[in-house]
Amino acid sequence: MRDPNGNDSELTGYVPDAHAKKVLDARDHDMALQRNGFTRLHAPLDPSVDFLDHDDVVRRYDPDCEALMISATGASHVFAFVLVGEVFHIHARPALTQ
Repeated sequence: MRDPNGNDSELTGYVPDAHAKKVLDARDHDMALQRNGFTRLHAPLDPSVDFLDHDDVVRRYDPDCEALMISATGASHVFAFVLVGEVFHIHARPALTQ
């Protein structure tokens, strides 16, 4: 269950330490997945997903993200990582076939 800030677990082993960092607007830069290891994609969110409901996020948002990653990379499988307690569970969904 997520709290009103969207957190689903308490922070453990974390001590905040402020550092000044320069942040750039990625919209002003040409980001390529092959060159940068990440890219920016336009993918509107489904406004009906309740992001404070973990089950709704896993059931409805995660598959949309996985489909987007398959489309962007051509991968045959993608993996959504879901943190449960302090254990990562991996859910693999096969690529959608046409």
